[in-house]
This record gives sequence, C-alpha cells and structure tokens, in this order.
Amino acid sequence: MEIKLKKNEVRKIIGPSKIQVDDGEIEIFGKKIYSSESLIVKKGKSLPIEANKLSILQINTDSSNNIEKIEGPAISEDKRKLAKKILELAKPCKILLMGGGDTGKTSLITYLANKSFENGYKTAVLDLDVGQHDIGPPCTIGLGILKESVYDLKDVPIESLFFVGNTSPSGHMIRCLAGIGRLLEEALKNDVILIDTSGWIKGNAARSYKTSKIELIKPNLIVGIQKESEIEHLLKPFYEIIPIHRLSVSKNIHIRNFNDRRFLREVSFRDYFLNATSRSFNCNEINFAYCLFKTGNKPDESTLKSIEEILDLKSKYCEISKDGIFFVQDEEKFWKLDNLNLLKEKYNVQYIHIVQLDIEKGILVGLVGNNIHYGTGIIEEIDYEENIIKIFTPVKEIIDQIQFGSLRISKSGVELEKIKTFF
Repeated sequence: MEIKLKKNEVRKIIGPSKIQVDDGEIEIFGKKIYSSESLIVKKGKSLPIEANKLSILQINTDSSNNIEKIEGPAISEDKRKLAKKILELAKPCKILLMGGGDTGKTSLITYLANKSFENGYKTAVLDLDVGQHDIGPPCTIGLGILKESVYDLKDVPIESLFFVGNTSPSGHMIRCLAGIGRLLEEALKNDVILIDTSGWIKGNAARSYKTSKIELIKPNLIVGIQKESEIEHLLKPFYEIIPIHRLSVSKNIHIRNFNDRRFLREVSFRDYFLNATSRSFNCNEINFAYCLFKTGNKPDESTLKSIEEILDLKSKYCEISKDGIFFVQDEEKFWKLDNLNLLKEKYNVQYIHIVQLDIEKGILVGLVGNNIHYGTGIIEEIDYEENIIKIFTPVKEIIDQIQFGSLRISKSGVELEKIKTFF
C-alpha cells in the first residue's frame, strides 16, 4: 500500500508491517530514515513515523487498520522540553523512568537516547524490565551503549548483562538490585544514563522494590509517566529530595495485552536460541548458584540408606548441607509429612527438598565466566551417575558458574511454567 505524507504528517504503523521509504525522509523517535531505506515493525509493536519533507512510503501490512493517522507531532512538546532539560544537566547524569505498563517508557527512552547521542554525549541505556526486555534476552537486565541513533532499543549494542531468571522482579528483588548495582557501576562511564523500569507499581512489594531501586541508583532526575496519579505513592518519598518530571501518557500509545507480551518474549527467546548448541559441563568442575544442587555433600552409604528408609523413597541423588537435605527421587512416589519431620529431627536440618527425576529439564539458567554474565541457557539433562549437566545455549565462552532461574521454557522459546521452589 502506497501512502504519501506531507511535511510534519504523522502515522502510527502497527506490526506486523514493513515500511519502505521510496522518496523523502521520515523520522522515528528522533532517528531519520531516508529514501530507499526500509524497516520492520514486529507483531505486538507499533512505531510513530513523521515526515520531515514530502515522502512516499510503501507499507506492507496485514490490514489497513494497522495504519493510523495521528494528529499533532509524533513527539510532543513536553517530551522535547524534557530532552532539552536532560541535555542541560551536569554530566554524568542518571535519568530514571517510572510508570505502569503501556505508558510509553521504552518509546520515550528511545527518543531521549537518540537526542543525547546526536548532541555528542556518550549515552547508555540500562534496561531493568526483565519481562519486556529490549537489551538482551528476557529474564535478564542489560546495559547497552549507543553507537548510532536507533528506532528500536533492540538495536542498541549490549555492553553487559545480569541474569535474574524470571519475567518479573516479584520474588527476585534482591537479584535485581544486585544486578542494578553491578551494571550501574559500568554505566557511569558514560555521560547520560537512561534507565527503563518495569510496569510493576502496585502492592507493598512493588513499593519496597521501587524505593530500594531509587535509593540504590540515586538518579539525578525521575521521569514519572502516568495516566492520572497512579504512581504518586511511589514518588512521594522523594518529594523535594530528587527532581521529578511528570508526563501524561500519550493517547496514541499502543496497548499490548498479556498474549502480546508473552508472544514478544517468545520471539525474543526464539531469536536468542536460534544458533544455540548443546554444551556439557562436569558438575564437579563448575559452581552452581541460586539452587540447592551441589551446595552440600553426598551422604555416606549408611546415611543414605537411613534417609531412604525414613522417607520410604529410593534416591537417584542426595546431598546434605548444614541446613537441609536435597533429594532426587528415583521414581515418582508420594511421601508423608510425618516422615519429613522425623528426618528433620534426626539430622537437625531446616528443610527437606524432594524433587522428581528429570524435573530440571527446561529450566532457564544464567551462564557466568570470569565474573561476567555471558548469557542464558536451557537445561537439557543432569546425568547424576556421570556427574554431567547439559545446557542448550548460544554462549561459547568458558563458564565457571551456572545460575538457576525460576522459569521453564522450550527450546523454541515457549514459556512452560514458573518454578516455585529452587532445584
């Protein structure tokens, strides 16, 4: 479909669509796209395009409904003023964006990053949204450094990653804060650090997490994006302490439902694991974190026999640590609570953790080497007899630590289930 845009005319293109500029010049989040260039808008996403001069475009899309006319400029005047305000701040400066889901945080960061970069500042983007992640694969937080203007944050080169292991910070707040601290230290080598956050804003846990995050980051400016006043309870502790710049949510925001968000994560997972291969690691030559596996010691033969008799279970693998027992069943069988309590008493431990054989298959893990988070992988198998763990991953570097996550996915990127307890 061919469309002609006069200077300053704006259209919102909803994916899946392809945009080809036959003539003229358009702009997306401050990035200029010239004649003969093309770009893809993925399913579940949208892009606002504004003509800088008379332009002729070819739009290849499923439906004409994917092309919407927008009144007014693609970038509102209040956002342009915000960009100017950031450019005038002393450097380095940290800008933290806060808002619920579907408020346009990522779009705004893309625009602000482009304006900062084009004005000659070394510009970093710290992506803390583990669910709708742009810099790196889902379940990580990532640091990217701009090398050129972009219309999609996924095009920002990755500088560093930190594996969190879940699609939400809920239940993983300490890991998130540890990652923020590590990546922020690297980000401060740049002039402008733009920090994107998740849309988790309701509940006491969200309050605690957001407050702790602000205390850790110590931003020079908080940008609060809200429809009415839905994040004021998160901003109030910092009134008169940290400058706050409020913006209203644009009426042109593309609303994504749960299925859209899940689809985008699955596409991101699928792209990430496209060139993955199976790697084998000796469990005695590698460290494990955020799990119970390989954090204790194998019991001697008489102790193992006693544990099996009390539980009335056969084991494929067993460990005892100072605070608990990790037990892998050789066959699927129920156990009695009284037996667990008896075992706790006998060995003076706080927990008995029993898992089924092969339950580890599909668990998402982080791969770390030389204290660098290289990326993620999917557990294929743990061979307890040979003491080998097999991981499906695109990571090629030498690994000395495997960090367990709390999500199970398929090799094609489909999310299978959340894991409530550590393996």
